[in-house]
Amino acid sequence: MGPRSRPGSRATATSVAAVIVVALAQGCGTDGSESAVDCAAPTLTMSPSTKYEVQDPVTVEAGSSVTVYGFWYARGCKERATDPDPSLIPQVDLALVTADDKTVQLTSAHPAGDEFSFRVEVTIPADAVSGTAEIVDQQPYPEATLPLEITGPHGS
Repeated sequence: MGPRSRPGSRATATSVAAVIVVALAQGCGTDGSESAVDCAAPTLTMSPSTKYEVQDPVTVEAGSSVTVYGFWYARGCKERATDPDPSLIPQVDLALVTADDKTVQLTSAHPAGDEFSFRVEVTIPADAVSGTAEIVDQQPYPEATLPLEITGPHGS
């Protein structure tokens, strides 16, 4: 099962990554025949190479654009060979929750492919309050988040 995107220590990220590698090698099905990717929770990241890791906060400037990657946006989980294949979630709405607890709609993404994934550019609003923030996927549980530290404003 894929980890949730939450800030954490390096040791925690390394431990989680090790567990996932073992799960991928063994498969998540009861007979070992299925892929763990089929049962992974959605995740948001700034790099496809970190999709299996707990995300540390990324520092971004208010008014700047960033690339967000999402993985495993599917309904259902194929734990056994007899389970139906997961189906793609056609639209994922992304929002920014700022340090002052305001939610700002950023964009909608449209997952595709074997990893039920997407790549989108989002702009952090120029008037976003500096401090801890998150990009959230606004999906029912399990909601994925990408932790940020906003500085700003852009260009100042």
